[in-house]
Amino acid sequence: MGRVFMNRETGKFIEVLRDRDDDDDDSAKEREAVESSPDSWLEIPIPDHGQHHKWLRAFLRSIDREQEYSGSIGGWLKEYGSDDEAAWYTFRSERVVDYVIATCLDAGIDAEVV
Repeated sequence: MGRVFMNRETGKFIEVLRDRDDDDDDSAKEREAVESSPDSWLEIPIPDHGQHHKWLRAFLRSIDREQEYSGSIGGWLKEYGSDDEAAWYTFRSERVVDYVIATCLDAGIDAEVV
């Protein structure tokens, strides 16, 4: 996984690999774009693993099944998630979008889902 940046003017997202040795031609161009004009890019922090657990607990509360949380996302998916897996991934995706929008707003960038 790399670092994610959003172009402040266009809204385009790119991922810059953490290790320069892993760059292919496209990755090298994206890295150069960020490095040559850092003020044009906003780094979007990746939600940490603990945040994903908070989101799963919130999802389970929303469907009145919080008692199923065992501390393992994979464990929940394996034991209980078959019927709700798609709903969980939709819920998580919505939280990621909210997280990105909040990051943009904190940086003074108006953001909206289109």
